Amino acid sequence: MPNYIEKLGPQLPSESGLQKRLRFHQSWYRSEVLGIADFGSTPPPTSRPMGSILPERLAGQGENFTSQEAQDLYAKRRNEGWGVDPVRCTRYLTSSQALTLNFLGPLFSDYPWLIRTLNSILQRSDIQTIEFAAVEHAPAQRSAHLGDMTRIDGFLIFQSQHGYESLALEFKYADRFNSRILQIADNPKYLDLESRTNIWGDFKSAAKVPNINQLIRCHSLGASILLQKTGASRTTLITIHHDRDTKATQIIADYRAHVTDPMTARGLSLSELCIHMSNTADENKKSIVPNLTARYAVETGSQKWWDEVTNN
Repeated sequence: MPNYIEKLGPQLPSESGLQKRLRFHQSWYRSEVLGIADFGSTPPPTSRPMGSILPERLAGQGENFTSQEAQDLYAKRRNEGWGVDPVRCTRYLTSSQALTLNFLGPLFSDYPWLIRTLNSILQRSDIQTIEFAAVEHAPAQRSAHLGDMTRIDGFLIFQSQHGYESLALEFKYADRFNSRILQIADNPKYLDLESRTNIWGDFKSAAKVPNINQLIRCHSLGASILLQKTGASRTTLITIHHDRDTKATQIIADYRAHVTDPMTARGLSLSELCIHMSNTADENKKSIVPNLTARYAVETGSQKWWDEVTNN
């Protein structure tokens, strides 16, 4: 067998299933697509070597970004202050923050393309202008909204023929939902928001379901920001995840069962997002999408290695 194991670098023995496969793929991507032979380690004090981490010497060179637009968006967001992890964004190939920047960087740099993509995803034709777009977004004055540390991966305010609306985007790759679960069922700020928006059929019941806690908080924050900025409240939450992430699919289905209008909460696979972006891209932007597809949406490139390693 060729020296696939050596090229891959160390993996995480405790992982299984999709997470294991995605780490393997990103390790292959480092070696064979980026052409980087050595690999990095997790930060001290553990400093565990990992094939899916770029060497520290490359942290400032943009190797973890699939386009200049993504790298520019990262630099802009870093300059705005706390909110993106510089180590994970620049070195961790499995980072969902890096994934978010890689997808949104090109779109945020080209609002006409972003509008076309949104209309395609939402099966609409009336989205006209983008009023606000941000990554890893939270309001400067949290006490004026939910009062907690909730942050939205991608947040948009746009205008359609119906007025102002907002869109909250949550990206997942190899990580899990709900790293933090907050007690929000009796939180006065959430209850007040519910009374003004009617997003959920029974907020208190929904708020007690642990696996949808993060989605409720992100949906709530998007609606709260929109209300304060425009007086409107219609907010859609889209969770973007790997095609084979069955846990994400189930969590999204669970959440949709609690919202008043199921059209305001939905899931979108990475492959579907790539298709929408490709179908709406100008010719000079179409080359961006295949790179995103090969890195995040499919593991075709690393399949030969995977078969060799797992069958021996």
